Amino acid sequence: MANVMPEQRRRLTVYGQVQGVDLRWQIKKQAELLQLVGWVKNEMARDCLSVEIEGEQRQVDNFIDWLKTSPGLSIVKSVTAAAQSLRYDKNFKIRYSNSWFL
Repeated sequence: MANVMPEQRRRLTVYGQVQGVDLRWQIKKQAELLQLVGWVKNEMARDCLSVEIEGEQRQVDNFIDWLKTSPGLSIVKSVTAAAQSLRYDKNFKIRYSNSWFL
C-alpha cells in the first residue's frame, strides 16, 4: 500500500517586488506542475500577492520553498503562511483584482 501524504491548504501572503513581474503566471505554472489547486491574486492596496494553495503536504511545502527563491524577476522578501480548511478546488486560477484605481 502506497504511503499517501495528507492534503493541506495554506493561505500565503507574499511581500516584496511581486507585482508587475509576471509572478502570478509563474505561480500558476508551478502550482500546476506540482498538481496543486487554489488561486493567486494581486493585493493592490497592500502591495503584495495573496495565494491559496492546496494539495499533498510535501508538494505544498515544495511550492513554498520555490516561492521563497524569488522566481523570475520577482524579489520575494517574505512569505507568511496560515492553515486553511480544505476546499477541494478543481484547478489553479489567477484571480483579478478589482481595485485598479486605488
